[in-house]
Amino acid sequence: MSQIAQHASGSISSQSAGPVEYGVLSVEFWQVRTRLHRRWKPLVILELDGHQSLIDPSRLSPVEGRRDLLWLPQGRRSILHLDVSAYETRSCEATVHLLFRNFDSNRSARKDDMMHLGTAKLGPFFGSFTKDPQTLQFHDDVATVDLNVSLSWGNLRSIPKLSLWERLTLNIGEVRFSKEIEPRNLYFISTISSGDYRHGSATKSLNNPLLAPVRFVYGSPGLLHLLSPLPGGGSLFSHLQRERRFPIEQARLYAAQLVCVLEALHDMGITALLSSENVFLDPFGNIRVCTPALFAENESRKSQLEYPPPEVLRGDEATSAGDWWILGAFLYEMMVGLPPFYDSDAIERDRKVLRATLDVPAYVPNAAADVLRRLLEKDPASRLGVADGVSGIKSHSFFRDLDWHALLAKGPQHLLSPFIPPPILLVNTFRNETTASKKPPKHPEEYEERDGYLYKLIDFLGGSKVPMPQGQVRNSSEISNPVLPEPIEQPDPTETADHLGQANSSSSERAKALLKEALYKGWDLQAVAHIFDSCAVGVADLLNSSIVQVRQAPIGVIVSELWERERADITPLEWAVELGRADLVSLFLDRGADADRTYDEVDGPGLMRAARRRDIPLVELLGSRTSRIFCIRALCLAVELRDTSMAEAMVAQGVPCDFEEGDRLLPAPSRPPSPWDFQCGSNTDLPEPHYHISPLVRAARHGDTNMVRFLLDNGADANAAYHCLDSFVPDYNTSWQEEIELRDKRKNGTGCGRVVQLAMWLGYRDVVEALLAGGADIDLPHPEWRVPDHTCYLTCRSSYLQITAELEDAMRAVVQGTTRGKPALSG
Repeated sequence: MSQIAQHASGSISSQSAGPVEYGVLSVEFWQVRTRLHRRWKPLVILELDGHQSLIDPSRLSPVEGRRDLLWLPQGRRSILHLDVSAYETRSCEATVHLLFRNFDSNRSARKDDMMHLGTAKLGPFFGSFTKDPQTLQFHDDVATVDLNVSLSWGNLRSIPKLSLWERLTLNIGEVRFSKEIEPRNLYFISTISSGDYRHGSATKSLNNPLLAPVRFVYGSPGLLHLLSPLPGGGSLFSHLQRERRFPIEQARLYAAQLVCVLEALHDMGITALLSSENVFLDPFGNIRVCTPALFAENESRKSQLEYPPPEVLRGDEATSAGDWWILGAFLYEMMVGLPPFYDSDAIERDRKVLRATLDVPAYVPNAAADVLRRLLEKDPASRLGVADGVSGIKSHSFFRDLDWHALLAKGPQHLLSPFIPPPILLVNTFRNETTASKKPPKHPEEYEERDGYLYKLIDFLGGSKVPMPQGQVRNSSEISNPVLPEPIEQPDPTETADHLGQANSSSSERAKALLKEALYKGWDLQAVAHIFDSCAVGVADLLNSSIVQVRQAPIGVIVSELWERERADITPLEWAVELGRADLVSLFLDRGADADRTYDEVDGPGLMRAARRRDIPLVELLGSRTSRIFCIRALCLAVELRDTSMAEAMVAQGVPCDFEEGDRLLPAPSRPPSPWDFQCGSNTDLPEPHYHISPLVRAARHGDTNMVRFLLDNGADANAAYHCLDSFVPDYNTSWQEEIELRDKRKNGTGCGRVVQLAMWLGYRDVVEALLAGGADIDLPHPEWRVPDHTCYLTCRSSYLQITAELEDAMRAVVQGTTRGKPALSG
């Protein structure tokens, strides 16, 4: 029985409560063995008293066995913890669900892509124990799960005074395991006055599977702290933001479950509670409403409705009739992609709610359009669900053939959850930041450059400015004067041929020393060729080895002192490129130099260096000898340089304007992943994500409309996706001022998305119009990059809605310009 039981039937004391005893059930998964094809990836979900915890499927790696396929967890993330509330008894019983998802499908999870293999019971468990090994069998041994179970007990720590609506990660345990693993679970904490507690609401949250249950109650003088676990499937509206809009069947399911939620809330006397911030999904795709307003007799929220019905805007009290308006607004947004009567200006939005006619797009089916119009009826007395009650909604043709009793069933009944966020990102996933646009603008930061170094001016007492060093501004490659760690012995011209002709152990080092001297002193082509002709060692090996070290830092960036000390090896071919010696480049290529060979992933290989020098003849010389990926990266650099001539030269040589999906290599991590890995490209065991930001995205990022049109005309994908753009450090900046400007833009939430959204976010309307005319589809879902430990952050909801509405306006303008026979784009 839950700890809340002691408050369910009687009054709640306002005095300080004693310690709350709780347990921690720890389940360590070792492996999942299955006979299914490897495209079916397991989802292991642990459930206890309506609270689910799951293993992120991206953290499971397949290993081929003799007959079966093994899925092995990576590192400590294979351990799941659930907190056990205890009252009167010290026991618990949990359930393990095993599901499989088809990850070969590019669409979000539907019933055909999800497979529920069954459930298995764990327990009941009593007392404390550690490392109890168990093997669970599913579906006649189609799959088995090996795990260890531990259970420990402790007392809940004191909770400090918290605001009514606070999100945080709470470590509520003083429990120690054999490996000293501290349990960490995410909770919503509702801190309310004892006198404001809504009698019976906590117990009803336990009995209704669509409400997030209260797991713990902690009392302090005059206050109650109610802890509800965060639903593991994420926010409903973050799913919607990723999908752009839901299919009709999925929207119908969620709307029907919300009908059941509102029916239960109305029975409790609660109205005006639903908002985009408190509707979540569990890992099975079922609605879960989680909000402190459920437990408090507090009416202040009714004046802050996210979807205010017309009667509330006219000054009337919020009633159950307004909830059916909110339901209609939810359903409209799920099917259309924007709230009804949306406008970024609140005053104009309210005017539309009161006076405008509802616009239902033609692609919405008739039954769905009818239920929307009836739920969003401006006259509350005529609104669906008011005169005929909730039965009138349930009997509408839009909800025909739905099993309303099955909607309240627990567990994997529907399997429509389109995205499972890892637990470390749940708080970010839930954030809507609806007031982000109201934040006062920050004053621009001030910088100054002196003697090649950049300083940030910090405000100090008395209004003075204190310069804080930021680093050195690198203005050239400085390869022409590299670091020479050892002196070079000057060769005797009379002995060079004979000496190098001797095949002894020192000939390789002698040849390298002479080649280094030749490049450093600018020997002519004939003298360098003579070194190769007289060399008894492999010339190709010499040309593909490191010959000297140079500074490793992109040109034009602000180099910190730490980075200033880093050095990178370069090959003779790369050095010849930096010297602008086309004759030597041709010689080295003819003698076996590999154009792709590089030790410096920032500046190399040779083609990248030639592009950075804006040396078109060298670019043309190296382009045909360089691999496709490096050619596209060089094109990216030409875009960053805004060098149309060089971009045209590369495209004329057949360089494609887009990376392919297979270009993003995914080597196995060499260490257990960290919870913070790859939020936006922080895992150093994986390739840098910004290496594969397409040329089109880079051009749009700079607002370069002409370059955008050029790339589109030559086959660039107008729907190009990008990832980790907020961690992107460009290979080249024209000045430190540009780096500061782009650095500030990266802070605005443009981490992952599609190019047309990026252009609209940055305010480049001409670029947006060029992309739309080039075939950009604004209805595509949010792109996914399926790499370990990467989850695409979402733009805050208020900004997303504004960008989406502006894109739809721009699309209408392009279509109207085309249908009228006028050019859709300005010249």
